[in-house]
Amino acid sequence: MAESVAGQGMDFINQTGIFNVIFPFILGFAVTYGMLEKTQVFGKNMQRVNAVIAFAVGLIAALTFYK
Repeated sequence: MAESVAGQGMDFINQTGIFNVIFPFILGFAVTYGMLEKTQVFGKNMQRVNAVIAFAVGLIAALTFYK
């Protein structure tokens, strides 16, 4: 059992699944969206298309790490 407040906070974060689900989703979404925006594969001003594709990749990343 954690003795400090920070240790208790980390235990809570681990129990809620942030590192297993939310962190991989955010990482997958951010990396994909950034790469699509930087390379402009689908053209300029296509943020919505890039966001939808990045959302799908983020979901796939989150589901692969879900236990």
